Amino acid sequence: MNFNKEFKEAYNIRKVERFFLDMFKLGKISGTVHTCIGQELTGIFATKNSIKGDCVVSNHRGHGHYLAFTHDFEGLIGELLGKSNGCSKGIGGSQHLQNGNFYSNGIQGGMLPIAAGMAQNCKMAGNNNISIAFMGDGTLGEGIVYETFNISSLWEIPIVYILEKNNIAQSTSFEQNFSGNIRDRIEGFNIKFYNTSVYDISNIDMIFREAFLYARENSKPVFIEVEVGRLNSHSKGDDNRDEKFVDNLIKKDILNIFVNKNDELVKKWDEEIEGIIKR
Repeated sequence: MNFNKEFKEAYNIRKVERFFLDMFKLGKISGTVHTCIGQELTGIFATKNSIKGDCVVSNHRGHGHYLAFTHDFEGLIGELLGKSNGCSKGIGGSQHLQNGNFYSNGIQGGMLPIAAGMAQNCKMAGNNNISIAFMGDGTLGEGIVYETFNISSLWEIPIVYILEKNNIAQSTSFEQNFSGNIRDRIEGFNIKFYNTSVYDISNIDMIFREAFLYARENSKPVFIEVEVGRLNSHSKGDDNRDEKFVDNLIKKDILNIFVNKNDELVKKWDEEIEGIIKR
């Protein structure tokens, strides 16, 4: 199966994220910037399986989710540059994005109960819509996360939880702060559990399709654990991981591998996305 479309979207997101890092260095962006470089495909495959009317909530690392769902490059760029044409009128910044049914903020786990409420509203309206909620593995230490898992299972709320497991919470490794097994925790709430990886694009395509269909047809929550690689630091420069470890992530990154094998195609993509960024 050809995934050129998905790779192009991921490439465009990565170019915009690198643009943001450049703008931050030049003092054009205030506050902070958390890039999703290495994690772009989760939002893309979630979008691929969403329908009009679905609700999406994201977190502090949500630029890729936003672009995947809205394709609003101008609005995101304007927002981070503090312009009035930004998706949140230039006052929300990097973490507070809103466009249609897309919402994000930077509070760990704070958007999950909101997503559950929106999904419950969809269920009551009988419109076949669901909520899609993104989270990182560092958020698994928040109590509100488990409260939301519990009530969404108890009330059979149609929500897809997507865990982007990059194995690092700012600068703390997953092994340092997590006890037990993620699958066991999720299945303990009687929530259907799926596992996949951005390093196997055919599998992530299949798993997302199956999980979204399950949530929509059964009006129940599902949980997708997605192995991803955070190629950059938590925000700008707070990365204590070994350089060799990060270099290995960069080498095995599926988008990097595709780009290195498709020079001519990527040149065309570059022209298009550079034109969008420079508007």
